[in-house]
Amino acid sequence: MVVVTILNLDSNMIRGEGAIAIAEALKVNSVLKNLSVANNNIDGEGAQQLATAVLSSASLEVFSEIPIKKLRADALTKLDLRGVGVSGALILSDLLKFSLALKHCNLLKNGLGVELATMLAKIGAEKGIMLSGMTHDQTEANFTSQYLQPADCILIRSDLQFMAVLTKLFLCGNNIGDDGAKAIAEALKIHAVVTTLDLNSNNIGPNQIGAKGAIAIAEALKVNTVLTKL
Repeated sequence: MVVVTILNLDSNMIRGEGAIAIAEALKVNSVLKNLSVANNNIDGEGAQQLATAVLSSASLEVFSEIPIKKLRADALTKLDLRGVGVSGALILSDLLKFSLALKHCNLLKNGLGVELATMLAKIGAEKGIMLSGMTHDQTEANFTSQYLQPADCILIRSDLQFMAVLTKLFLCGNNIGDDGAKAIAEALKIHAVVTTLDLNSNNIGPNQIGAKGAIAIAEALKVNTVLTKL
């Protein structure tokens, strides 16, 4: 009998119903060690049930490149993840709560959505975990044309509170929208060292920052006294 310990289901257009079926299978599977469902379209109840099943599995060690076993053993200080999706983010939100060693976990460009990014940013802030790939001692961060979404700016905002020397932040050529602009504006209110912020073509260009985002930036400028170039 063939025993399957590794199963890769990446990029198979799996949606909620398929994710629920996988979750049900995991409940009775005791040998699978590595499961990947990256780059699918799993959200809502399907993502929730899958995440619960993965976290309850006694055999799974890796899920969509998330090293579950190593995170539980607190054996990692750095992670760089892509394509984890909603289910992966839910799993991480549980695992990161108990991590002491992990200090860098790059989650940019994972299509997390604003709600999930906000939840992860809160955990990152509480645990001192960097979530955007930046480091504490960076003086310049260039995210030009990186296909960033609003959720990514929420993760960047979380990291900025730990960066005492960053003076230049480039975010032009992305799709950060109003929510992304609001997140950066919130960071500007408390981050007093950024002197250059590039949000090129705010209203009609690639960033698609509308009126609400512009208002948020304007409000931030009322209390930020060091920004000299915008």
